[in-house]
Amino acid sequence: MRKAPTEQQKAASRQKRADLRALSQAVKPLVEAGQFESVNEGILAHYSALTGARTWHTFRGWKAEGRAVNKGEQGFAIWGKPKHLDAREDAAEPQAEQWFPLAHLFHEGQVGEAGAAVQDAPEQATIMRRDRAEVIPGIARDDGSAYYSEEFTPTK
Repeated sequence: MRKAPTEQQKAASRQKRADLRALSQAVKPLVEAGQFESVNEGILAHYSALTGARTWHTFRGWKAEGRAVNKGEQGFAIWGKPKHLDAREDAAEPQAEQWFPLAHLFHEGQVGEAGAAVQDAPEQATIMRRDRAEVIPGIARDDGSAYYSEEFTPTK
């Protein structure tokens, strides 16, 4: 049986969801303008700009390809397939609600060959530092601040 999450884990989950919601709102105008087909595609483009990675899979996706995610690696959150919840009984009009879970993707730099010696996460992780980062054009937060990338180079 699975343990119940701690308050600290719940708070971290709420923060991840809030961050993803904010990034989704920043990407939404670009989707509406036709630059991306979906919000997840725009979010993935943002993550690719941050990391330089081009190949992304879930944990199970890498496993199916015969690769293993390195120990200690953290996945990048995107929206998962919507789950349909039962209509609330107290609602004026009964309608099915959708709930979007978080899915986590890993890029090719976070995996090794399956069966190889387990590699620890690199000691020098890529950290977004605003003092030496470039602003990603077209993606801004509601408060006017921008998302930053140390490795972003425009492709168009």
